[in-house]
Amino acid sequence: LGATSKHLQPYFSALHGAINTIYNANGFRVGTLHGDSERANRALARPMGALNIQVVASTPGHHASRVERSTRTVLERSAAF
Repeated sequence: LGATSKHLQPYFSALHGAINTIYNANGFRVGTLHGDSERANRALARPMGALNIQVVASTPGHHASRVERSTRTVLERSAAF
């Protein structure tokens, strides 16, 4: 996303910018961010919460299976159009 580091401010700014320009600008509301339980992701909970965006962190094994399923769902929906 263009973050210069995984420190909170550059990481949050890059993610927030992407949400605004990619999702919100196209009429999509981001309500939840789901990622692994990496410290940088967990640190986003408070600033994202101020934007009414919930941050969900999963254990590495659980996260990988959810990502694979989500990717499969997106690809299936894209193929349907």
